[in-house]
Order: sequence, then structure tokens, then C-alpha cells
Amino acid sequence: PPAATAPPLRKAARALPDGVQLFTSPQGRPVLVGRSAAGNDALVTRLLRGRDPWFHVLDRTGAHVALRVEGTATPDESELRACAILAAHLSGVGKGEAADVQMAAGKHVRKVKGAPAGAVYVGQGRTLRVTVDAAVVDAFYARRGPTR
Repeated sequence: PPAATAPPLRKAARALPDGVQLFTSPQGRPVLVGRSAAGNDALVTRLLRGRDPWFHVLDRTGAHVALRVEGTATPDESELRACAILAAHLSGVGKGEAADVQMAAGKHVRKVKGAPAGAVYVGQGRTLRVTVDAAVVDAFYARRGPTR
């Protein structure tokens, strides 16, 4: 069921920094995606909040993904895995291929001082092994917000 506390972000999508796109999770929560080094940097430094789960493929350059969590809501494992699949897909992992995706709460993700845009330090988190599922990816694109 859709998250009752997830606010519509149609207007907010127009205000997103360059390089950041808006998707919607299977449960109706906003999913913010950095699609470039500058977008990843903006996502981590300006948009990511403490309880928001953050995702990035291990040992590979690519998209940073954040699931927006409101209040005391807790995403279930299927929603987390769907976001991990999106992160893998947007980082160049092909449909049907497997990848290890790092996941951490936003409060544990920090920009690396002096490093290039998009470089982060993750204090703690866990790794999800996912296989990029075409149906999950296609569903995210069907729920993608407006692009500029």
C-alpha cells in the first residue's frame, strides 16, 4: 500500500538540483536519484536526510539513490531491495545481472572533504546482493517524475 505520509513532490521535482531526478517507490514514497557526479554531490550534501536509506553500487561509479522516509515510517525489505535494484541499473548493471549495493542511513553518509563531486564516506551500513529485474526497473520508469 502507498505510504500515507509521503507528500506529492511534483512541485518539488521542478526545484531539484541539476543532475537529480525524482522517481516513486513501489509503496509510493519519493526516490531521489543523482545521475551525475554533481547530482550525486547535491543529493548527499543538500537533499539526503538522516533516516533516508541511501544506496550505491559497491566498487563502481554510478548513481546515488535515496528513499525519502517521513516521520517514523520504516520501509520494508522489498521496497529497500527495489531501490537497490534501481541504483544498480542506473550504475550500468545490466538487466538479469547481479550486483552488491551498499545501503546506509543518510546520517552515516558524508561527502569526502577535498574529493571530487560524488565521493562519499559511509560510516556504517549493509550490503544487499540484488539481481537487476526488468519488471522492477520498468515500474520505476513508469512512475518517474518530470525531467528537465
